[in-house]
Amino acid sequence: MRFTRKDLERPVKCPMPIAVLVVIVSCYLVLAPIIDKPELEYLYCTIFILSGLLLYFPFVHRKFSWTRRVMRPITMHLQLLMEVVPPENNE
Repeated sequence: MRFTRKDLERPVKCPMPIAVLVVIVSCYLVLAPIIDKPELEYLYCTIFILSGLLLYFPFVHRKFSWTRRVMRPITMHLQLLMEVVPPENNE
């Protein structure tokens, strides 16, 4: 919303040192078990995380037109199947 609604008030602000500290601690918590005791399961987790990045670029970052045509029906069916459809506006 920083880019789409620049005029809105931001009730919560996070200082930059806290954000950097959280990123460093998160990286440590991911890398420490791998460095301490490398196992094949950690490779699977790393591949899973990287596959998320591979799917992020075509579906979210680039917003290709074919992804919307493919993903919209899938999203609708999954929402109906799992009963997570947003409520209707009855105003």
